[in-house]
Amino acid sequence: MKKTLIMIALVILTAGCSHSNSNESFAFEKMIIWNQIVYVVTDQQVKKIDLLLGTIDEQSKDESTLSNNKSSNYYPVGTEIYSIKGFDIKSALAVKVNNQFVKADALKK
Repeated sequence: MKKTLIMIALVILTAGCSHSNSNESFAFEKMIIWNQIVYVVTDQQVKKIDLLLGTIDEQSKDESTLSNNKSSNYYPVGTEIYSIKGFDIKSALAVKVNNQFVKADALKK
């Protein structure tokens, strides 16, 4: 738990202190924080999704207001998040985008 919070703080610190209204202040353009794990969304298509885990509850362009659970700097509220068959949810998730699924990889500790 403590390591995860430190990792999130480091990601935010490495992103800089910009007060821009865009995603430019984040370390990654497309991020999701799910159960206090930071995921970076890729362009890799996912074919074998498993269970619907829930939806994004918060979107924020300001890194200082982004919460540690079910939030994103890019995807809007309501975006569906799924588990992927054969992957632990602590390592990867699937994000539903335009009726397709893309992979989100957890940042390594």
